[in-house]
Amino acid sequence: MMLAGSTRTLVASRLLARRGRACCCSASSPSSSLVVVGARAPPPLLRAPAAAVAADGSRAAPGRRAIATTRAATGDNGGGSNGAAAAAAPSSSSPPPRRPRVLSGVQPTGRLHLGNYLGAIRNWVGLQDTHEAFFCVVDLHAITSPHDPRELREATRAMAAAYIAAGVDPRKAHIFVQSHVPAHAELGWLLECVTPVGWLGRMTQFKDKSRKMAQKQQAEAQEAAGAAGSGSDGDGGGPSSSSSSSPSENASVGTGLMTYPVLMAADILLYQADLVPVGEDQKQHLELARDLAARVNAQFGGKAWKKRGGRGGRLLTVPEPMIPPAGARVMSLLDGASKMSKSADNDASRINLTDTPEQIRAKLRRCKTDSVDGAISAADPRGRPEAANLLAIYALCSGQTVAQAEAECSGLRWGDFKPRLADAVVAHLEPFQRRYAELMAPGPQGGHELLDEVLAEGAEAAAAVADATLWDVRDAMGFVHPRRDMVRRAARPTAAAAAAAATTGAGAATAAAGAGAGAGAEKKQPATAAAAAS
Repeated sequence: MMLAGSTRTLVASRLLARRGRACCCSASSPSSSLVVVGARAPPPLLRAPAAAVAADGSRAAPGRRAIATTRAATGDNGGGSNGAAAAAAPSSSSPPPRRPRVLSGVQPTGRLHLGNYLGAIRNWVGLQDTHEAFFCVVDLHAITSPHDPRELREATRAMAAAYIAAGVDPRKAHIFVQSHVPAHAELGWLLECVTPVGWLGRMTQFKDKSRKMAQKQQAEAQEAAGAAGSGSDGDGGGPSSSSSSSPSENASVGTGLMTYPVLMAADILLYQADLVPVGEDQKQHLELARDLAARVNAQFGGKAWKKRGGRGGRLLTVPEPMIPPAGARVMSLLDGASKMSKSADNDASRINLTDTPEQIRAKLRRCKTDSVDGAISAADPRGRPEAANLLAIYALCSGQTVAQAEAECSGLRWGDFKPRLADAVVAHLEPFQRRYAELMAPGPQGGHELLDEVLAEGAEAAAAVADATLWDVRDAMGFVHPRRDMVRRAARPTAAAAAAAATTGAGAATAAAGAGAGAGAEKKQPATAAAAAS
């Protein structure tokens, strides 16, 4: 049940309002479905491009007109010349200039914590008013390590609900799930094929995560071997689980852990993003995206692409990082030198966004401080990392600058400061938690129809932009684009042909049976239909 004024009602009304202005079609114009009125992009046209038929009956290349019109409607020039998009724009009105585009996302793994909220999601709210914003739930990145399928499905919706509860407006920003736009995986593969292995080997996160994963797997293997050994008779017939090799050599670390920075680059480059909000620990991955964009542009774009019959010009936009001045990296409550993390074993190291006020107060009472009592300061973040971290959290949750928070709290002892900090955090998270609970409550049908509809709308708009970029990259790299309209036409008469063959070979009775079977006979016995046709 949806209450008046609730978050669910507000989001539903926003979706209805967006539909009303998303597309304006005229029954008298066969191409009017390509004309977009308002701020939203048209449906994804690349996935099933139909050949455009001109007034004289000539047929254009499949999908090119649709993609050019998509670019004209969204103001996206694909990073190159404006000529093709301008030529396809409706003559009645010219599209407004494209706003700077921003893209970001969070993995749906573990429980969202205060660091995710203050360091990333909360900062997106202001961007949606000044930028064309794409915010995705990067579920493909969540499977680079062993995962629970049920937890992944639940966490994906929970992450989308967190975006909306934090203030991201579906009317202003595109909220979608990464795997709902197939272009992410395809461009990721295309970029992998031009990425030197050495570039990936230098990624510090891969080294750190693979080492931790190897140590964990080795510890689990030794524990299992010890348990098995205690119950065996010690004949030594099987191979020993312990080995003189290093943990990294003995661990089954998935390839995706090494290559996922390339997929992250594809996420960014698909949308020709100008800015990417990133934390300090993700700057290296953004540098990889910038390097790959420059590499693809140099190898496949420019004049050489135009000589091959393409649009020419730049294929991919080289993005710039955007790092918030405060709150970009919220640190652990137990170690001021380590980032607050969803994957940390000790839950006391973080404040989860769904923690109760009692849990928040308990964690902050026990959080690590230093021996300097009565002089809380952020002036020495290296020498006093815990003091700097807690003061920054207080500043962000109380709406102050760090300098203002320091002036207010510098004379307090830790025993006086911690309750004040807890009050600020609880008060700051209360509106978020209320909206989040409303969004995650099951709907009348027992599911999450509202969230799923928001994600479907977002994926549709995202695919329109992503598919246009992917089309250009395919074209520049030399791929033949599919004529899916011809494939559908060729497949359509199969059932009728099978029925006709049956009529010729076995008489009218067999023909009647074949006609009754219809498409089911075509699917179940293609070999029989082919033999009859021959």
